Amino acid sequence: MSKLSVVYLESARDDLVWISEDLKKFSAEGRQVFAKMYQSTVELIRESPKVGRAHPDFKSVRLFPIIKSNYSIVYQVKTDQIIIFHVWDQRRKPNAMRL
Repeated sequence: MSKLSVVYLESARDDLVWISEDLKKFSAEGRQVFAKMYQSTVELIRESPKVGRAHPDFKSVRLFPIIKSNYSIVYQVKTDQIIIFHVWDQRRKPNAMRL
């Protein structure tokens, strides 16, 4: 089975920009580490799309934590692609998320 393509919604791109800018305030190295962990996590999801747990309010949406961070990738698996909705701060309540 080939890996699914990944589609980033604007909300996910906005989240990544915000996280990057926030991490830059503290450490350029930390920002680079996050970027690597993020990419590794996306690859893991591409290899095993159902690895994430179901969102408590939206059963077709999954959440999977990014290694060594406070963030999770919020995504949905379609027949031929993975749609990334958000990169969510796990310290926030999931029901505050807008999908």
